[in-house]
Amino acid sequence: MTDPRRPLVERIWESELLDSREDFTLSAGADGYELAGTTLIMHDDVRVEIAYRVEVASDWSTRNATIDIPALALNHQIEVPEPGTWVIDGERRPDLDECSDIDLGWTPATNTIPIRRLELEGRKAATIRAAWLKWSELRFIATDQTYTRTGKTTWRYASGNFSAELLVDDHGVVLRYGDPPIWREEEVGIEG
Repeated sequence: MTDPRRPLVERIWESELLDSREDFTLSAGADGYELAGTTLIMHDDVRVEIAYRVEVASDWSTRNATIDIPALALNHQIEVPEPGTWVIDGERRPDLDECSDIDLGWTPATNTIPIRRLELEGRKAATIRAAWLKWSELRFIATDQTYTRTGKTTWRYASGNFSAELLVDDHGVVLRYGDPPIWREEEVGIEG
């Protein structure tokens, strides 16, 4: 995005299970949204910092992302030049064809993307295919994920044998992920 962004949500998430803490911001611009965060998390018994940014169009389709983990000498550049076409670090990834969304495995931030894009009403469900950056292995894989709207601010997320209840705010940003929570908000700030 080249236009000025207006912050919509600022959130701090904590996860005792993952021994992590994250500062997150959702911003809006004239042509879409930006999800950005900085996470401190354990990886192979070492605390690492992750800085990420995901840009989506106004219809919440993924455009591009950057992921920087200096302690692991990892810097991913992700481009989605057209829906269902993924280029990671300059390499076309046909194994990710048909993926509609990006899912960063250490954060609840990217759950916002399909929640907003799908705009499900009532108790409807939809299955998507996501380009999932699996945290433990730090590699992208295609995965099927189902989002079911269970209430005005509640969703069920499921992928494979895993499922979690999500409580979200009016912007579709997670307040609590799982019960007991895998992630939970520490504090919330919302403009407008």
